Amino acid sequence: MSGPRENTHQTAEMLLRLFGHWRLTLSQQLTVLGLSDTSDTELGKYLKHSFSIDRDKLERANILLGIHKSLRVLFPQNRDLAYRWISQPNKAFDGLPPLKVIERQGMLGMYMVRDYLDQYGATEGLTIEALIEGSPDVKLMRSEKEWIDEVPVGRELPDGDRNFKNEEICAMLDVWTAVLRVFENENHAKHWIKTIVPALGCTPIVLLPRKDGRERIMDVLKRIERSDFG
Repeated sequence: MSGPRENTHQTAEMLLRLFGHWRLTLSQQLTVLGLSDTSDTELGKYLKHSFSIDRDKLERANILLGIHKSLRVLFPQNRDLAYRWISQPNKAFDGLPPLKVIERQGMLGMYMVRDYLDQYGATEGLTIEALIEGSPDVKLMRSEKEWIDEVPVGRELPDGDRNFKNEEICAMLDVWTAVLRVFENENHAKHWIKTIVPALGCTPIVLLPRKDGRERIMDVLKRIERSDFG
């Protein structure tokens, strides 16, 4: 029976193989993973270690592998096309390749691509050509307001506070990932973000929609990591 370390190592190896199939440059690999410059060898070593402690990177890896799985299901007889699809212009993304959407939007872009493929798989009567080029019958169904539901605590926000731009949603996802990392438990993280924090003077979730509020939350999280409460 494999343990957590073996599983994360396997995920890292599968992801690196996928990057090879997708023919991503090192720069593209780092961008989609939200990493800074490193070498190919260092990237492999980093991922095997990082996936066991960094939930953000592991989530990104799982979404990318899920996208690959969907493409293999949609193109069962054409592996080459399944690998090339991610880099081809697509009308569903305003003519951009899905990979470019991921590079620009980060994790939100991954959700968008995954969502598109899920919808395509559930839509009858569409041709392979429509999937390759982008079908007008398969749209990104979620509004920008709905994307905030990808933040586990997003549903707690009042409707009037949920009109966010894509970059704001990504920023909130980043904060939520940081909260998970610090508390190492989703239930504890959800409790903390909805509890009044003396250093903030309010609940963190109230500050989450604002840039300055997110900065204050991140500052408190750093202090918690350093055990600095003075």
